[in-house]
Amino acid sequence: MFEQGDRNIERWSNQFVRASPSTRRRVAMAAHLTHAQIVRIIDNAASYANGNNNRLIMTVGHGGIHRAANHTVIGSLVDLAPHRAFRVQRHLAFYNIQPGTYDLSEHDADQNVIRRAVTEPRYRPWVRHARQNQSMRNIYDQIGDVLQRRNIHHVVFHTCNIGNDTAFIQQISNDWHTTITAYTRRVIFNDVEDNGNYVRTYLEFEQNGSGNNTERGRTEIPAGPLAVTVQPM
Repeated sequence: MFEQGDRNIERWSNQFVRASPSTRRRVAMAAHLTHAQIVRIIDNAASYANGNNNRLIMTVGHGGIHRAANHTVIGSLVDLAPHRAFRVQRHLAFYNIQPGTYDLSEHDADQNVIRRAVTEPRYRPWVRHARQNQSMRNIYDQIGDVLQRRNIHHVVFHTCNIGNDTAFIQQISNDWHTTITAYTRRVIFNDVEDNGNYVRTYLEFEQNGSGNNTERGRTEIPAGPLAVTVQPM
C-alpha cells in the first residue's frame, strides 16, 4: 500500500512493482478516508497475497517515538493511513493489557467509566473519550482480523523510527498474529542520487552508495541491522 499524493512514494512504489510484476501489487491509500474505508482498502491490498510468505508493506503516513529525559521510550505511533486518518498509538496497542498486577487495563477503565456514568454524573464527561477508545480499538482489531483471514504472514511498517520501540511492535505482532518489521531511523524517499530518474528508499544518514542508499533502493525496501523484525508470541 502506498500513500497517494506523495510524488516520491508513488514513483518508488511503481518502481517496486515493475521489478517483479508477477509477485507484487500496489494499492493506493488516499487522504481523508473514513475508518471503514481504510479497513476495506487494507482488505483489498491483502487480497492480492498468495503463497507461504505473504507480505503487506504499509508505505503510508508517519511513525514516531517519544522519549523521556532518561531516553526511555514512553510514546510511539504508526499511521495506517495518510493524514492521521488512522493512527495506532502505544496506548491503543496495549489497550487490553494490565500495566500492573493491581491496575486496570485501559479497556477495563473505559468500561468502568461507561458503567458508572449511568448513576454517577461525575463520570459522564469521560464517556465520549471512553467510547472513542473502544471504537479505535475495534478498528484496530478489524485490521488484525483482515490480515489473518487473508493469510498475511508479514507486515512491514515502511515508515520512520518505530523500530526503536520493540515492545510496541511486539504487541501489534501479538495482536495481529503476524510478523512485523519496522525501522529505527527515518525512512527517506529521494531522487537526488539518481538525478531525478529514479526514487530510492533508504534510511537517514545512509550516504550515497552505502547501506540501503544504492541502486537496490530503487526497487527494494530497506534491510539490514536498522530493520527490526519481531514475530508473534
